[in-house]
Amino acid sequence: MTQNEVSVPQDEIPMNTLLDTLQVIDPIYSQGLDVVENPPSGGIFQSLIDDLTDVNSEVRLAAIRALRKAKSKNIVESLIPMLKDSSSDVRLEVINLLSEIRDKKAVKPLISCLNDGVSDCREASAFALGMMPYPISLHPLIRASQDTYSWVRAAAAFSLGSIDSEECVEPLIQCLNDVNYVVQIRAAESLGNFKSAVAVTSLIYKLRGNTGHHRKIDERDDPEKIRRLELVYNFHDESGVKKGKGRFLIPDKKALNSLMHDDKKANHSLRRTCAESLGIMKNKKAVKPLIEALDDPRDEVAVAAAWALGSIKDRRAVDPLMKKLKEGNSDIRQAAARALGEINDHRSRAVLLAARKDKDKRVKVAAKQALELLESK
Repeated sequence: MTQNEVSVPQDEIPMNTLLDTLQVIDPIYSQGLDVVENPPSGGIFQSLIDDLTDVNSEVRLAAIRALRKAKSKNIVESLIPMLKDSSSDVRLEVINLLSEIRDKKAVKPLISCLNDGVSDCREASAFALGMMPYPISLHPLIRASQDTYSWVRAAAAFSLGSIDSEECVEPLIQCLNDVNYVVQIRAAESLGNFKSAVAVTSLIYKLRGNTGHHRKIDERDDPEKIRRLELVYNFHDESGVKKGKGRFLIPDKKALNSLMHDDKKANHSLRRTCAESLGIMKNKKAVKPLIEALDDPRDEVAVAAAWALGSIKDRRAVDPLMKKLKEGNSDIRQAAARALGEINDHRSRAVLLAARKDKDKRVKVAAKQALELLESK
């Protein structure tokens, strides 16, 4: 607080809502803070900076949340000392904000936070380092991938996938064999960003269902503590198409909870992710196992395999994909039509013409687009 402002004792602050707290502590918060790239000094902005050192942790936390609207690199130097704040809630909020600002000056301090005594802070730090992937983070993230808490390991696996170094592959393969399915899935996704032959082999092994016997979650983990930075397993956009490198979508809390408590669901989610990563890698060694995966009992795995085969564009996949276009369910027929369009082999022309009369509109559209690709060849 500034010298001219009245400090309110902590036990007198109404805690019904954060807004009530802000209005009692400092009326400026109720005015809001405009989103600006370079917030001016003085006024509301300076008052917020001053409140970062207030003795009341709720005031500090509220100031950070208000500053979050600015997301300016001008505030990084004021935030870094707060990574050692006595309140873990404050530290966590600062880590999240630095993750959004993505200033290089925050990298080393965030690496230090990988040793924080609170697992949520370690997890958030591991994730933040992936949002600004500098080589200096490599070995600290490798160590974090062996953390005792699975959320930290999973965040480290995500971030290792963002660092351009083949040195990431071995620790990611270790994560692929983690006792926790969440860590496995994140590792499978990250491995798709590398071209290593051993990474391809490991993903194929998991695609074929060789997952071993694993616990669903670590006994120390709290499945209810699911928040914004926790992991996401819906890797498709609205049209069902796989996202590319660095993909990270809005978390689906229900899907995540379901995944954590269902071994079978986790198993096929892992297979699907392996198929998608193999498609991104475009290694022809994966063609045969991906063709096999077209017959996976879970539709989402078969759809991912079809997408991957279209990405690799190997003509060995044409006949199996034409078969699926004729007899699969609507999701698989649509994926097969798209893949055939990507492979662009004229052998598929007849089945694509027939698919233009499919009862499902999505399949009709996919077949039409695939034929347009054939005709443009």
